[in-house]
Amino acid sequence: MSDPRMDFTGRIVVVTGGTRGIGLQCARAFAERGGRVLACGFAAAEIEALRRTPVERIEPRHVDVRSDASVRALFDDESLAAGVDVLVNCAGVQRFGDAVQTTLDDWNEVLQVNVTGAFLAARHAIPRMRQRGGGAIVNVSSIHARVTAGGRVAYVTSKSALMGLTRALSLDHAADGIRVNVVLPGTIDTPMLTEGWARLRPDRSVEEMRAEVGASNPLGRIGTPQDVAAAIVFLASGEAAFVTGAELVVDGGIANKLALPVVARS
Repeated sequence: MSDPRMDFTGRIVVVTGGTRGIGLQCARAFAERGGRVLACGFAAAEIEALRRTPVERIEPRHVDVRSDASVRALFDDESLAAGVDVLVNCAGVQRFGDAVQTTLDDWNEVLQVNVTGAFLAARHAIPRMRQRGGGAIVNVSSIHARVTAGGRVAYVTSKSALMGLTRALSLDHAADGIRVNVVLPGTIDTPMLTEGWARLRPDRSVEEMRAEVGASNPLGRIGTPQDVAAAIVFLASGEAAFVTGAELVVDGGIANKLALPVVARS
């Protein structure tokens, strides 16, 4: 590794939501840099798929981030007895609907997975990071926490809450040597995105949507999981040793295009 600050050899990395999309790419990126990665997922099919095509230094684990007992069991495992260096909170779900359309079950599911899951993982990871003399947590929010479309009340609320969680954790645990930052991905080519398109635009193919949405982005394309993983690896690395409580937007510039100008009132 040319830059030792980007080398994760000997480091232990936990990635929630690590069996698909951005989380899976994060797991691969850390493993490629020498890290031992626990890729945590909930869907049995995704975990089994990763086990059938094993990647060196990636260990699939079944974890329900909504459950304190499940998350605690992960961090209490003997394989983590030496501690944890990096936590990436990537587990997430999206449900559509405004405040009237959204069922209480959907609301609770989104908040439990996206927010409570990140809180529980941090809660149990931090003592393990203290064993190592410090560590890094990267939360995965969304550009929807800043600019959004209608009909996503639960998702937008959850991703906004992750920004507050990041600020609080970064202050509370700076003295422990634990840095906490958050990334805000834009439109990223993941299963969650294509599933959303299938629901919202059943009249269009995935290829048509990729071209249409990509053309509207200032950089002329939608993002890839690799784009986001690179930002997450940077924030977890020694290159970002003086960065904590920060919000890193990875959206190809779309938020600037969507933001409305502030007009002063006379």
